[in-house]
Amino acid sequence: MMDKKHYIKLREWLAKIEGDLAEDAKGLLRESNIYCNDAAMEESQINNLIQHSEETKSFESVKSHIRYQISRSKEREQWGFPVNLENSSQPFGEFLISKLDEFYNKEYFTEMKELVEETGYDESEIFWNLMQLYFGYIKWYFVYKKGL
Repeated sequence: MMDKKHYIKLREWLAKIEGDLAEDAKGLLRESNIYCNDAAMEESQINNLIQHSEETKSFESVKSHIRYQISRSKEREQWGFPVNLENSSQPFGEFLISKLDEFYNKEYFTEMKELVEETGYDESEIFWNLMQLYFGYIKWYFVYKKGL
């Protein structure tokens, strides 16, 4: 069991990261426009992603699940909905995977490693809590934008 000082430090750090994750999720949805009617994406599909990530706790399995959903999507809809980038486009699912891969390059993952060493918390558990938060923020913002 961690002492109160370490727990408080962890909670403060998580509060800082949660704001970043919420903004990243909003940015992902704004860039992808996946909530528009043409995309035909439904809340249930995001719920399925959340459920899968809760069950597996494997980053590679989550990416495989997304790729599977791309293959099941009708062309140019849902997970296959094209996200227009500067000089190209890619399916929404691949765009989401690229954003998830970027998490490893974020400054706060270096901070997380330092925090793990200092507090003794499990790095993989912290990472999966962050992923759950990120997917939750995607869902909330998706539902909000879909309802406008």
